[in-house]
Amino acid sequence: MDDSSVLIAAMERDAAAYDSLRAGFGAFTLHRVAWPDKPGETLRPAVYRSDEPSEVDELRRLLAAHPSGTACLCWGSASIKLEGSQASAELNVNHGESVRWRDARSGDFELERGRELAEWMAVRGVPEIRDEMDQAARLKVQAEAEWQAWVAAMPAAVRPYTEAMLELTREGVGLSAELLGQLSQALRDAEPDDERRIRAVLTWRASGSGGWFSGWFHESVPGRLLMAETPDALLGAFSADSLSASEIGGAARLVVLWPKERQGELGRLPQAAWDRLAAAAADDQKARDALAHMRADT
Repeated sequence: MDDSSVLIAAMERDAAAYDSLRAGFGAFTLHRVAWPDKPGETLRPAVYRSDEPSEVDELRRLLAAHPSGTACLCWGSASIKLEGSQASAELNVNHGESVRWRDARSGDFELERGRELAEWMAVRGVPEIRDEMDQAARLKVQAEAEWQAWVAAMPAAVRPYTEAMLELTREGVGLSAELLGQLSQALRDAEPDDERRIRAVLTWRASGSGGWFSGWFHESVPGRLLMAETPDALLGAFSADSLSASEIGGAARLVVLWPKERQGELGRLPQAAWDRLAAAAADDQKARDALAHMRADT
């Protein structure tokens, strides 16, 4: 029996056992999951308990789920202890998306009514799952806005590669040498003038989340393209007095992450360029400090 067949068989056994568990409990207790200072230890204070048949039936409905074949890396911020003469267990609730039952062998169970369960638990004094889902929804809206801003700032020459670049974040992988080469060539074919090409990519680098030291995987692309330019062209563009605010912002974000093995190149920047970079980092102390150290070491 191959691995896929073993997993399918385990999922089928887990599904049947989980259905029996849901049908057999007659009371429940809701717990918060707290992490004290002692590493590896968890506290599960009981918040709400009931054996009211109507509430038990409603929870039974809300716990409808099916084996996912995967497991979340966290332990959840709330749990539900099911009690009864025919069935008892503790289920960890993960992000309102799944529950973990320790007796299962095929992974977590994907909830069919995760949002309803989160709201039901919140009414009974355990709002953590609902709040987590709300926060995730807000972050998703923010991420979509950042992605749209990043795409909008993208030079037209590389727009055919938009999905390939966004896929870097979806897959959690870095930019390949092959894709970097394709993007660099597309930019050069569309704009042979070094300064105009670099300035367009600087504006792109300043877009999206605008992070100084972290960001989405795809947001590393403009920086990699800029570092692939010749030092003379790159530093010449940085030194231009006519740089726009967004272009200076992109340059500053590039310089704070400048590789140590190429740090000597920055000694060619005029003091006026350093002053503009520092001004672009006025609202971020960590970035200001990084630029100051970089300037002092060149």
